[in-house]
Amino acid sequence: MTAALFPIVFLLAACSPTADDPAVSAAAPARVATIAPPSPAQAAARMQVCRAKLEAGIPSGLVINASVDNGRPILWVGPAWQKSTREAKEALARDAACFFLSGDESKTIKFSIYEQTTDREVAVWNLSRLIEW
Repeated sequence: MTAALFPIVFLLAACSPTADDPAVSAAAPARVATIAPPSPAQAAARMQVCRAKLEAGIPSGLVINASVDNGRPILWVGPAWQKSTREAKEALARDAACFFLSGDESKTIKFSIYEQTTDREVAVWNLSRLIEW
């Protein structure tokens, strides 16, 4: 079955418009704004700020842990997650993304957010936005 998928993938790639196509570049807006990569010192400083924000959420029960399990970043949250506003959740997820990317916010990342008490996935940070369920 895997061999049958290869032609489909190649066909889709061959039919995809390129950025050099004038009709595409003029009509299609960029999905994610590009940010210049920071210097190593700027990235390190930004990562420390994001780490401090995550650590500040630990005493309130909002943050339990931010870890990478088998190469997969996961943000573990506590019971305060459900009581938080949408804006607070987005800010926390953005800070976790910054932390996972070592302060280089010119890149994007996707990671799961799990509630520690239920061991269930409650949201996903998908490149640049929070998706809850």
